[in-house]
Amino acid sequence: MATAGARSAMNIANVSWGDHVEWGSGSARLASADDIARSVERWVQRDHAARIHFREHEYYRRYGRSVQTARTEQFEARAGFDENAEIIRRGHEAGLPVYLYITVFDESWMASQWAWPWDPAFGWQGDYVRDHPDHVLVDAAGQERLWGILDYNAEEARAFRVDVVRELLREHDWDGVFVCTRSQSRPARDGDQFGYNEPTLVRYRARAGGGPGADPRSPDVDLDLWRRVRGEGLTALLRDLRTMTDAAGKRLAIGIPRGDFMGPPIGNLHLDWRTWLGERLVDSLIVGQISEICPSAWVHLWPEHPVAGHLLDPVRFVGLRPLAEDLDQVFGPAASAAGVELFLSRLHDHPDQALEARLVAEHPHLAGIQYSTFRRDLADAAAELPWRRTLEWPDGRNAWDPDRGLIRLELPQGAVLGER
Repeated sequence: MATAGARSAMNIANVSWGDHVEWGSGSARLASADDIARSVERWVQRDHAARIHFREHEYYRRYGRSVQTARTEQFEARAGFDENAEIIRRGHEAGLPVYLYITVFDESWMASQWAWPWDPAFGWQGDYVRDHPDHVLVDAAGQERLWGILDYNAEEARAFRVDVVRELLREHDWDGVFVCTRSQSRPARDGDQFGYNEPTLVRYRARAGGGPGADPRSPDVDLDLWRRVRGEGLTALLRDLRTMTDAAGKRLAIGIPRGDFMGPPIGNLHLDWRTWLGERLVDSLIVGQISEICPSAWVHLWPEHPVAGHLLDPVRFVGLRPLAEDLDQVFGPAASAAGVELFLSRLHDHPDQALEARLVAEHPHLAGIQYSTFRRDLADAAAELPWRRTLEWPDGRNAWDPDRGLIRLELPQGAVLGER
């Protein structure tokens, strides 16, 4: 661990506008221009925010279909103002860059696909996954699909995503794009269950050569190569996005789990972040994102579904290196050598300004932390959401405590979620 210094953190305010506007109250509801102005001021003063990642909802309005609920009615009504223009205006007035926050593995919010107790009348699914089911991750038998998650080894899927982001960037003065890799889909039962789409099969066969191992469904499969090929689609997507953002003069950031594989719900898809840094495909890398827990409500997304065979599982401490090792020996030096900013995601941790300041001071490669504005502005509202928050560890203990959040297998007091 490095010696503590006096550096100031450059924290990222992660804003899920839909969660604020549906479940929030007061100025934290973000339902008016004044709400946004007051909230930006609060994030700067209280949280030392130096950047905003804003999850906009034009994409959901234009490129998918949903049942009418209070949330969708609010999205469509807009409350008489353009929330995207307003967050950018107020952020810029405060001296903060504002990034367009997009997801790339989250195309289906359907009651039949989700494992968590959501309003059964609510549902949203992207038009692309409905119209191109062949690009949705499929199992080896070609029968079951992991709805909501695209195979970016398919060139058409990458082109779709890049075109959408290009369109959204043209409409407002965003400073950059934040690519979130979290997914709310029902998890793969095993880390290698899905991914047998034709574009990935073709790529694997070309890399594996002849022989029995050329079929990833055979016992002779080269599993390491197969998992890396699965992840090559995400790297290809980043290359395409980087070309587009460079042409537009925008910056590019990505958030991933703190490891070398995606983990639940997607499975053992390799995260080739070393190539991303080496080719300078991103300007910022945020590590420590977790799909299994909603960053706003802190509800477990699939408490009844078994999760096994994943090489990385941050909730169950599978495949995790110690946090200090990651910051000081793994991600940190590589990011600094590439000139890429490194951030630690604390979307699933209780606010602790002293701990966060110490993290930045003691780890010289760390630029700051990413935090959930909903959790900091509306912790009481989140605690009152009427959802079951149960997840049992193998010894039968309830892993969720409504006052403390996720209880991680005897974590020491003040420990960072995902720290070992």
